[in-house]
Amino acid sequence: MIQAQNLQKGIGEEGRTLRQMLEDRERATKGTGCYAGITGFWVKERDPIKYELLHARILSSLIAGREACKMISASPSSRECSELAVVLFTPEGHCIAASTGIQVHTVPMGVAIQWAITNGYEQDPGINEGDVFTNNDCRIAGLHPMDVYDIIPIFYKHELVGWVGTVIMEMDVGAAGVPPHPCYHNVERFTDGRIYSMEKTGTNYLLRRDFLIGAERSIRYPHMFLTDRKGALAANVKVIEDVKHLIEEFDLDYYKRATREIIEESRMIQIQRIRQRTVPGRLRNPFHVELYLKNCPVPAYARKNVIRLVPCDVEIKPDGEITVDFEGAGEWGWHAMNASPAGLYGALGITLVHTLSYDGRANYGTLLPCHLRTPPESILNPSNQYIASAQIWGTVIPFGASFLEMLSRGYYSRGFREEIILGAKSPGWAGIGYNSAGHPRRQIVGDYSSSGDHFFMGQQSGARGIADGIDDSIYNPETDMGSTEVCELGMHGLWIGARFMPDSGGFGKYRGGINLCATEMLHGVDWSIGETMPLSTMNKILYNSGIFGGYPGGIFYIRIVKNANTRQLIESRLPLPNAEGDPRSPDIMKLVKGDFVLVKMGWATDEPLHDYDLIQICYNNNNGGYGDPIDRDTELIRADLDRGWTSAETCRNIYCAEPVHDGHKDEWTIDTEKTKDLRQKRKTERLKRGIPFKEWWIQTRAKLLRGEIEPMLAEMYRSSMKMGPRFAEEFRSFWSLPHDFTFGGE
Repeated sequence: MIQAQNLQKGIGEEGRTLRQMLEDRERATKGTGCYAGITGFWVKERDPIKYELLHARILSSLIAGREACKMISASPSSRECSELAVVLFTPEGHCIAASTGIQVHTVPMGVAIQWAITNGYEQDPGINEGDVFTNNDCRIAGLHPMDVYDIIPIFYKHELVGWVGTVIMEMDVGAAGVPPHPCYHNVERFTDGRIYSMEKTGTNYLLRRDFLIGAERSIRYPHMFLTDRKGALAANVKVIEDVKHLIEEFDLDYYKRATREIIEESRMIQIQRIRQRTVPGRLRNPFHVELYLKNCPVPAYARKNVIRLVPCDVEIKPDGEITVDFEGAGEWGWHAMNASPAGLYGALGITLVHTLSYDGRANYGTLLPCHLRTPPESILNPSNQYIASAQIWGTVIPFGASFLEMLSRGYYSRGFREEIILGAKSPGWAGIGYNSAGHPRRQIVGDYSSSGDHFFMGQQSGARGIADGIDDSIYNPETDMGSTEVCELGMHGLWIGARFMPDSGGFGKYRGGINLCATEMLHGVDWSIGETMPLSTMNKILYNSGIFGGYPGGIFYIRIVKNANTRQLIESRLPLPNAEGDPRSPDIMKLVKGDFVLVKMGWATDEPLHDYDLIQICYNNNNGGYGDPIDRDTELIRADLDRGWTSAETCRNIYCAEPVHDGHKDEWTIDTEKTKDLRQKRKTERLKRGIPFKEWWIQTRAKLLRGEIEPMLAEMYRSSMKMGPRFAEEFRSFWSLPHDFTFGGE
């Protein structure tokens, strides 16, 4: 039977099966070091203009497909926030080009295609022209179940010549628990919602009736989900038609060779950039994942508090190759933050596309020089397919930020300060969901900050090497802000205020981007319950997000006001709270009466909220600063004062600058002489307060030997030393500990 299948004519090039093609490509790439064994640019060198024209036409088709999807979909996530991307692949599932949008999925979507190939889809269920395959199974590939892939093969004269896929972040996939959007409390696969494991959901370019019925019966927002599917179908069909026209115009053999040369060219360009802008060596920047589930409404086996350390070493080699080694990453567990190699490659891709590979040519070749070592059974590479995938982001975003910081040190070493940019390690938002009413307006009240309208304003970057951080989204710079009012039509919350928070970016010579604070009032619900949806889980341990003396940024937190007197304020035409730090509006704690609850990242509750209760979200995402704050240019300080983005107190205490306010002109100036005195005084204080590193090392080593360490941290190190022998050896070596030193316990 196996021999008969091997002899069966395939749907790929020259009658080969897709699996044979994939194996041949991988063999050729490994053997030559060049993608698909391409060691010369025959097509490009013969006619560079024609070669560039093909790439430009492909890219414009993908962008046009993305715009078509937005116009068809009725989901605010797509139509308002443009939270999607369209990607073209080779027959083997290697990205040729991607539209604007969420670049993180270009590699994972290709992994989903390869999963189908290696699992025999060519034979069963079959891959035919017009078939539609849907995937949001993160154990196959993806970042969380809300990111749904719709993938269609491209045939030309009975030969499969490629694939096109559209990814859309959904408002709802029918997840169990607090909001429809799977969040912090999801601890196993069966709470993540409707999972599609590369299922054939359509034929002849039409969605199957059973698929439509299944979505209608298992998803709370079926109309949004299904119009997204139809929008993705339209985008894919447009790209397929365009690709067929290109093949007829340029010739099939030309298209095959040129698209593979495009990938190889991206690989070579990436290597050249790495060699030009960094120096060989080893860089280290660990991160961690905090998981506080002991008091959350989760099953008993998951109800525990743990911290997982993730050592992150980057080795830049002289030939331009980069290896990221996670030796010592802690064990996986029953929580939503377990990552996957595909997800980590996605995070690597999005950081490179937005920083090092910014020319619009990023594709599979961009990541070929980069290699990940993910320890099996760690939080980064679990084999258990039943664990939750709701917030893989909670692990991969801190990784992406750590990688950017290490890459920035490489830029600095080579002298490219203008390339330095720090990531944001802990963005997140609130999810509020469920109510008991049966009115159509109230059937679903899941929310993730107005469908991203404010969420994407809460992803500011860290500082740059020559300027302050970006006061806008770093992860999705092509994302539209959208209209809050549109999101409110289907959601349960009304946004009553939002503004940038003073002093919310990490302090430094250049500060991190200013973060957002927004206030929401529950409206049109009988009752709701909520939780945070963390894109990291920083709670008690501050990430090392600054660089060269820059301070780390602030941490995410939320103020919830239960039994708020908001209705009385409205009826009395009294002011409503806007945002924390807004000089035009009193603080929420002074303006509103009610039961206040302060929560941080990693929170879930089963206590109900009601109409007119308030939620104020402070989107501090730990975006750090660059350089010593007392070296900050006083003109930058003055500009922040005028915009209300810093305070006089901060100027004196952090920047050591003396502000002077002109009440008549409502303008700020900086007293130069007093500033010099303040800064010199701060330097003197530091010298008196500081101790030599050797003295600190001796004191800390003595504490380790005496076992004076927080139990959760001891368990964290114990897990990492168990998972990483090299990590354990280097840890003992650094602290000159006995070769059998452990942190006790099991």
